[in-house]
Amino acid sequence: MSRAADHLGVSSSTLRRWEACGKFVPERTVGGQRCYSASQLMTQQTPQVQRKTVAYSRVSSHDQKKDLAKDVLEIISVFSAHLYGSRSRKNQQLMEKLTKVVEDAG
Repeated sequence: MSRAADHLGVSSSTLRRWEACGKFVPERTVGGQRCYSASQLMTQQTPQVQRKTVAYSRVSSHDQKKDLAKDVLEIISVFSAHLYGSRSRKNQQLMEKLTKVVEDAG
């Protein structure tokens, strides 16, 4: 089941829900395991979902406001490095602008 889910880009629980509602019913082995045929997997249309990465950071008191700014800067720098490449000029420009904003806010 997990290989079929990976192939379709969904979770195993999604396959179970699809089976329960009759959308995508697998064959069953004698032992009761689900068995998906290659033709089933090739014809199954999965909706294209736009996925977003979300990050969250917070502090417990007003005194930690500076720490929050640093945390947010760190989160953005990691995502930016993954998006643009850590050594790219675009990433460096973004980080320079963000650092200035944090310094000005502090």
